[in-house]
Amino acid sequence: MSLMTLPLEVLEILFLYLGVEDLSGVWKVVGMEGSDSFWMKVCRREGFKKIPGEEEDWRDVFQRNINWITETYRKREYKFQKISSMSLEVQRVMLKDTVHRKNLLLKGNENEVLVWNLENDPEVVQKLSVDYIQVSGSKLYTHIASYS
Repeated sequence: MSLMTLPLEVLEILFLYLGVEDLSGVWKVVGMEGSDSFWMKVCRREGFKKIPGEEEDWRDVFQRNINWITETYRKREYKFQKISSMSLEVQRVMLKDTVHRKNLLLKGNENEVLVWNLENDPEVVQKLSVDYIQVSGSKLYTHIASYS
């Protein structure tokens, strides 16, 4: 009997016994995706948590955590608007992201990005003045525009 002929509910019961390294691949093989409740069970079993304030389904939570474990990162790009067109509250929360779960990137004043170390006591470890920022895996790329 082929796995592809089994109902989704049966596949989910079977796949709960697999390790996290195999889950994404086995779902691709059967040509289906597990339900949100399946991914929630896997995430809770592995200790993967949702990011507060983020609206993501449990499959995304699983994938985000697996990307860190397997070092296959998602590319993220950020472009800043002109600061004068935004309120101060919007400026301060415009950019937030983490690099290796140790550093937090926050938008500061003007074209400034604050890099916070979160390992022990949170502290600002670097201030970057940039017009463009890109996070790709563990690499942080910045660009300072030249105006004429």
